[in-house]
Amino acid sequence: AFQAFLMHVIRKSTAVFVLDKETQEDYLNYNKRVIHVGNSIVCHPYEEKKLHEEKVQFLYAGRLSKVKNVGPLIEAVKEYHRNCELMILGDGEEREILKKLAGDSERICFAGAVSPQRVQEIMRTSDILVMNSTFEGIPMIILEAISRGLPVITTDVGGIKEVLSYGQDSEVTDGTISQIRKAMDLICANYDEYAKNAYEKSLQFDYRKVNGNILDVLNESLHWERSRHDSE
Repeated sequence: AFQAFLMHVIRKSTAVFVLDKETQEDYLNYNKRVIHVGNSIVCHPYEEKKLHEEKVQFLYAGRLSKVKNVGPLIEAVKEYHRNCELMILGDGEEREILKKLAGDSERICFAGAVSPQRVQEIMRTSDILVMNSTFEGIPMIILEAISRGLPVITTDVGGIKEVLSYGQDSEVTDGTISQIRKAMDLICANYDEYAKNAYEKSLQFDYRKVNGNILDVLNESLHWERSRHDSE
């Protein structure tokens, strides 16, 4: 009954805003005015980033569950040819399994669940965000990371490709240890460009830009007028 009601609302709506292109494609079957707007973030002022050459700082932030496939990230860092560290933020049912996998490696640090403010602080001192999920939507952690100028290493799942440009601000892998290390090498070799591209990409998702796009559609459909302040 609820699904039928939802479909009725979608059909009768003047416009429908969605966060990902997959949903947009699905809803276009019911309404031709489905607009993809994406998630939005507060973009931070630009801060030039330089790679920590003496010890590359990799960051994982998310739930420690099987679908996140964190194990290969740990293995990739443990024997990586550069001196490095993987900071793991988050908790979950896989934590003890992953801690056993990490063993006594000083390169792997489990910080547990931390506050959003602490995540932001750690991002500022990190070099590269690493993800290895087998299933995702559009992770907000990626948007937050690129707004801090962090390049991303990730698998190509869910809507991730909608917010990254592989080979420019990020590198995509098949989730294997060897491919993760190859992506690490590519980003570290040209870090400044990847970091700059990451920040520039994040500006597309700034809440002011996203809200402006939504207001433009509303104005077109409902004849609302944006104030001069909003336009500026």
